[in-house]
Amino acid sequence: MIRGVSADQVTEWQDKYWEAADEFGHKELGSEKLGRDATGNVWREFWTESMWQDCGLVHMEKSADKWGKNGRGDEWQEKWWEHYDWCTIDPNTPVDVGHAHIWHERWGETYDGHGGSNKYTDKWAERCEGDGWSKWGDKWDEHFDPNGHGVKQGETWWEGKYGERWNKTWGEGHNGSGWIHKYGKSSSGDHWDTHEQEDTWYERFPHFGFYHCFENSVQLREVRKPSEIASQMSSETSSEMPSETSSEMPSSEMLSETSSEMPPETSSEIPSETSSEIPSEISIGHVIRRSIGVALRASIEETIRGGLRDVINHDLRKLQKESIKYIVIV
Repeated sequence: MIRGVSADQVTEWQDKYWEAADEFGHKELGSEKLGRDATGNVWREFWTESMWQDCGLVHMEKSADKWGKNGRGDEWQEKWWEHYDWCTIDPNTPVDVGHAHIWHERWGETYDGHGGSNKYTDKWAERCEGDGWSKWGDKWDEHFDPNGHGVKQGETWWEGKYGERWNKTWGEGHNGSGWIHKYGKSSSGDHWDTHEQEDTWYERFPHFGFYHCFENSVQLREVRKPSEIASQMSSETSSEMPSETSSEMPSSEMLSETSSEMPPETSSEIPSETSSEIPSEISIGHVIRRSIGVALRASIEETIRGGLRDVINHDLRKLQKESIKYIVIV
């Protein structure tokens, strides 16, 4: 992929090319070009060329999609698609009467969204008959506008291995009057030209359109945006990692829990300020569990005087900063 900006910083563009293949005969080339400029023009071009095999038969396809929009909001789009099939078996393979060694088929349909449509089908086959090939086929097409006015026409044909030919063509004219003009002829001399009272019927809208495709694309519609994935990952990380604030400074709930969990014998061994005597030393082994709370600190400061009080204050400040969970007072 290549990205760039013009020297005057007006135009920004991106080109992407790729090629892909697998072990089963599928090969693909593709390109995508995007661009925009400072005046509001935006454009996109996309094309692919691919080939693959199905039951030993080779298929090739080419497609392109070009779209553009200017700064005023005007848009244009162009699409085209080509499909080629090489459907063949060994000409020396015996086949039943009416069957072929090579066959072709193509068809298409377009709809304007307002009731107008175009459809076509073209099928033909080739059969090896020793010293030559015979061919036959059938094709038809129809074109209608949104008012139901249009034409249907077709041809059936055959060609022998020595060049002899036969065909029959037919057509129908539809003008919305309730009468259909039917006409046709064949190379064998048949012909007709008549009007019949009959309703016009054609497919005004596709039997499988956008909304059908949308409803069937459940998995595609569930694909999440990159921002949604990033948001979920961020949320999961936050829930798994404890916050730095809670590890450095105990909350009021924790302090309350610490005070309530102090065993009564421990509290009784710490003399109160109203005591008649102040102990000369504090026995080793009095352990204050959990974190150092403000309430506990105040209780100790009230019972200890003089220089020992300053030493304890210094140690408490140091221990609170380091979040030590255990203290041994000597």
